Amino acid sequence: MGIKNLAFCVCDVPVLLGRGSHEKEGESTLDLSVVAWKRIAVTGSTTPIGRKKKVVDGEEKKESGQAHIEGDDPFSPMQLSKTAYKLVKEVLLPYNPDTILIERQRFRSGGGSAVQEWTVRVNMFESMIWAVLTTLKNEGVTTKTKISRKEKEERPQIWDVSPMRVATFWIGKEAKKLAERANVDIREAKKGRTKVEKKEKVDLVQRWILSDAEGIEINEAVNITFEDGAALTRDAFMASKSGPNRKCAALRKIKEPKVVKTKGERAEGKKVVLPVVELAAIPDSPATESLKEEAVLDIGKLDDLADCLLQAGAWVKWEMNRLAVQEMVEEGDVEALEEWVRENE
Repeated sequence: MGIKNLAFCVCDVPVLLGRGSHEKEGESTLDLSVVAWKRIAVTGSTTPIGRKKKVVDGEEKKESGQAHIEGDDPFSPMQLSKTAYKLVKEVLLPYNPDTILIERQRFRSGGGSAVQEWTVRVNMFESMIWAVLTTLKNEGVTTKTKISRKEKEERPQIWDVSPMRVATFWIGKEAKKLAERANVDIREAKKGRTKVEKKEKVDLVQRWILSDAEGIEINEAVNITFEDGAALTRDAFMASKSGPNRKCAALRKIKEPKVVKTKGERAEGKKVVLPVVELAAIPDSPATESLKEEAVLDIGKLDDLADCLLQAGAWVKWEMNRLAVQEMVEEGDVEALEEWVRENE
């Protein structure tokens, strides 16, 4: 979730069948087919979406006063509401989703008492996206397929997702399995663990992508594939590194983008070349076509891409777990339920 940098992914998943879809050894496989995986700038730095920059002299700007400021500020409610509508109607809904997950925002971070202005803007944008989606859903215009009115009212399902819960869900499972292999008390392994670092999430997604590569070990049963558009993002994601020892032999199998050099300077190391597309440049958008020339991203920006993929995967796993528990309860299989709870503590 963000305004200048918003990451989203679109995934196809097979029909979830509860315990029947689990493998014989009891480990359920997460199947994800990633259709789209993007970062987009939903607003420009100074100009609202779909409008050209205006040349305004000092006198005219002074006379227009507050009306001018509010009208041209891309983060004002007037402009941000239009941005939220375009994002939902022209970018997200054309994928005809059954479920939409929105990252839940916080007002404070790091235990600080202050609420930053940018945080307020992102929270306002989050609320606008919810309002637009809820309105369009209730009006029955969120799906293209010909289905009954009742199904239209139910689709798409919209859920908020806590990034902290998702991170601890995945990283916690990794730590638990590693502790079991090392014969360490799991309760001791959990002590002192209060925050999941961005680097850990990026590393986990990289291991997901390369789970079939030689020398890469993964603690979660994951089967993930990428279609054409998402494959470009995958390659840029895997070409990234933040230190001399980060990339193993398996990572070097991924084709890397060219090193970006500044005129008159030598490029220091390799950087990820991943286009940050403005909302106005999304295909089929009636807004002005443009492409933001901020193509070079560092590793710090890739955590947004990792977050959205981890959140999609977590929701699928939670649904699989919910259906498995529901099936055991309906069958009255108390023994299997107790065993399942012990394994998933």
